[in-house]
Amino acid sequence: MLSIGQDRNKWQYPANIKFETYNGDTSLYGGGSIWRIKKGDTLLDYYPSGNLQSKSLIKLSNSFQLIDTNKVVKTIHEYERNGVCKLFFNDTSKTIAALGQYKENKNVGEWTFYNKSGNIIQKSYPMTLWRRSDYYDDNGKTIRQIDRIETIEGVEIVREVEFVDGQEKLIYNKTLFAKIFLRYTVAYIVLLFFFFFSRIFINSRIYNIENETDMSPILFHFGPVVSGNFTHSMLCTFTFWFSNYKPENRRIVFVSNMFSIIALGLFFGAIIGLVISGETS
Repeated sequence: MLSIGQDRNKWQYPANIKFETYNGDTSLYGGGSIWRIKKGDTLLDYYPSGNLQSKSLIKLSNSFQLIDTNKVVKTIHEYERNGVCKLFFNDTSKTIAALGQYKENKNVGEWTFYNKSGNIIQKSYPMTLWRRSDYYDDNGKTIRQIDRIETIEGVEIVREVEFVDGQEKLIYNKTLFAKIFLRYTVAYIVLLFFFFFSRIFINSRIYNIENETDMSPILFHFGPVVSGNFTHSMLCTFTFWFSNYKPENRRIVFVSNMFSIIALGLFFGAIIGLVISGETS
């Protein structure tokens, strides 16, 4: 069920939301009609028309207490979708429109979509990096295939093909690097920052040994007041390779050089990947 304020006349997957209920089976009202009922471990969602929209298994995820405006202590239970979920068309026939599964409020595994005649019109299933959807005509033949990846900004199509007379025709396709980058953007950025900033502190130790100093790589600059380690901080930040160093720095120089190679590789790899990640058709 879509949350209040969204269009409940349209369905996709029921929104991945937690909902609250008081003890026992509970009906929640919106816009003058019942739109959600909890019965045991089952959640029933309704269209504004009163027709059943979805039926999902749920599980308790959290409980807490609050005091309402009348200073009455109430126990609130939060649930999440977890298990089989069925979607229905907006009519009285209770004809299944989609069937799939949720795990901890996330749709997982294969989802199957039907028309009102009960014929399969779409299947959506996970692959290694993306989620693939196959679309079918009334005769059960595949007519289109779309790959999607969940990114930090939403869902993005990374590949689309259509089938004409049994032949695959490519409409849109991102490079493999772009697909990997989109899939693991957060991890990529975390690694880039880790290797880049870690080497600054490693370089600080190297320069302190080389110059027999004891300075921090962190530079403080408050208006006219600047800490006395400006040169040291700049060297630590922008030195990406050591070739001349004292013997006692050999091991740590090796680590610094390796971190620099990885950081620069990630940085330029991202730039190159984004530049060449255009579509091929």
